Amino acid sequence: MENEVPKVIPIQPAPYSRSRQAGEAQSVLDHIVGDFQANPESMQYFYDLFRRVYCQGEELKHEGKLVGMSPRRKDSPDALTGKATYTGDIDLPGMLYAAIYRSPHAHARILNVDLSRVLNLPGVVMALRGADLPDFIKPMATLHKFGKDETLREGNPSLKQPHYFCLAVDKVRYVGEPVAIVVASNPYVAEDALELINADFESLPAVVDAEKALEKDAALLYENWGDNAMVKFSVSGGDVEKAFQEASCVISETIKSSRFTGTPIEPRVVVARYDRTSHLMEVWDTTQSAHIVVGWIHRAISLPGLRVRVVVPRLGGAFGQKGTHYPEEILIPMAAYLTNKPVRWVETRSEHMVATIHGREQVHHLDVAVAKDGTILGLKDRIIVNMGAGWSSSGPPSVIISTMFVPGVYHIRNYEAQLLGVVTNKTAFGAHRGFGKAEAAYVIERLIEIVARKLGLDPIEIRRRNFIRAEEFPYRSVTGSLYDSGNYEQTLDKALNLADYYGWRKIQEKARQEGRWIGIGTAVVIEPTSTHRRGAAISYGV
Repeated sequence: MENEVPKVIPIQPAPYSRSRQAGEAQSVLDHIVGDFQANPESMQYFYDLFRRVYCQGEELKHEGKLVGMSPRRKDSPDALTGKATYTGDIDLPGMLYAAIYRSPHAHARILNVDLSRVLNLPGVVMALRGADLPDFIKPMATLHKFGKDETLREGNPSLKQPHYFCLAVDKVRYVGEPVAIVVASNPYVAEDALELINADFESLPAVVDAEKALEKDAALLYENWGDNAMVKFSVSGGDVEKAFQEASCVISETIKSSRFTGTPIEPRVVVARYDRTSHLMEVWDTTQSAHIVVGWIHRAISLPGLRVRVVVPRLGGAFGQKGTHYPEEILIPMAAYLTNKPVRWVETRSEHMVATIHGREQVHHLDVAVAKDGTILGLKDRIIVNMGAGWSSSGPPSVIISTMFVPGVYHIRNYEAQLLGVVTNKTAFGAHRGFGKAEAAYVIERLIEIVARKLGLDPIEIRRRNFIRAEEFPYRSVTGSLYDSGNYEQTLDKALNLADYYGWRKIQEKARQEGRWIGIGTAVVIEPTSTHRRGAAISYGV
């Protein structure tokens, strides 16, 4: 029977009793209460929310903090004993297996993709190239909207959305772009079949450097755009020009963040099954955005009466990489529909390195206006981001967040930033461990060190002179973000004492006299605790 239950399915929790619900809510409340003690209104909101949702109005009692305690993790036993269900464990009756032929070129026009030998291989059920995509497959949705629709209509940010499908149709724009899909009776046949594909390409000039991609004679990824600029955004506050006129010193510096990718233990996996009677497309997916994937599938698969259910079993690591939209989330459901069988695709590690989003690649051209004592009077930042092929839904939001948090923990009241996100022939840029915040923290903390070196001062003293003071909280940043509470100097002092910072400075000086070099680094990082970044509450660490 096609619609039998899977042999292995995500474990569903037993129905909650009211007492169990109350206990669950109490546990969740205990985890969050510490973060909201400085904001009674927010605390009351969450209290009321959990009381309504979990307990139907039963009262909750908070008896203490979890800070400094070691509560047992509820999810560890299943993982440690091998009982946890991952997407790759899903095994459905009649399952077929998919493999994807990917572009070996960074930039090339597709001349022909010959699948004839593949289709003659025993065990192959289906093979499809971009040129033969069925009419019900539409272009993929690329970008989230930023807040209200008016934000985009006002042109800040301004965004160009790539027009692309789950399989490359006319040309490929990065190494690893899906070109064809093979579905077979077992994964080994599907993988072997990829070697039988005969694909012809016309190589095109590739652009890999974002700043060179802006030159007039640079090759275009999307010809209808007229250039390679994808994202433009600006933010400013205060009187920047006046700050620079009053500065005793102006320091210019370029700070680069290199591109890299993460490697979750579990690669990406998609399993799909379609029921023609109920028109239900069930998708098991290693995603961090289950509800959003439902909408993305609806937009790209235009079938009458289509219903979509996305299930996320346990994730074996994600780090933000699994929060964006991928071609395979359309390819595998399409294959399930066309074959009328469940289909599973499991990403290989080599695929992951080229087909799953990369992060961090930004260049910041900075000018900082500084007073004689090291006080930062003003800051200008021109940011160039390498967006790769540009299709990642998490790319534009994360780079815009970078511009908002460059001022960091410092009382910088005169700031302007100009952001330019540029498409290149690299894997798409997206969120990874920090969603734009890590890049901003690296830039401002590196800049603090540079200012200290230029002025011949200890970087700790530069930080002290520029910290937002405890009495200034709640503090509205120059970019509009709300910092609800903090005492950065006190936190830094505690960290310095724990690390014996000044003792290490003495050791460092002695070592230099002996010809040995010891490096000592310090950074103070803020972490927005809300996805609504303009009104975000802030936590911090040293």
